[in-house]
Amino acid sequence: MCEVTLPKTSKQNLKNPMLTDELNTPYYVTYYERALSVRNELARFLHLTTFGPTSAELDALEETYASIKDGTETTDNTTDTSSTNTTTAAASLSHSEAMSKLQIDW
Repeated sequence: MCEVTLPKTSKQNLKNPMLTDELNTPYYVTYYERALSVRNELARFLHLTTFGPTSAELDALEETYASIKDGTETTDNTTDTSSTNTTTAAASLSHSEAMSKLQIDW
């Protein structure tokens, strides 16, 4: 909960103390939405889950996020005899869906 003490919007009338004079002081309620960049959100995720991010980790996660969001993921299929990379195309995801998938897969 947020509380704010606002200045008075009226004052006592000097000629008649029983009356109050209204002041024309408008109040506006404004809402601000905090938006993090993808890199800052990834850095925050790494701070919470590791000992802190490195530039290389952030670069790799940004690339992975972009591929997840665009719907083109590259998966590594490694076996004892061979290694292959498979690119699958899927529908693009919203920011929150892509970020959730990245955090789960990571």
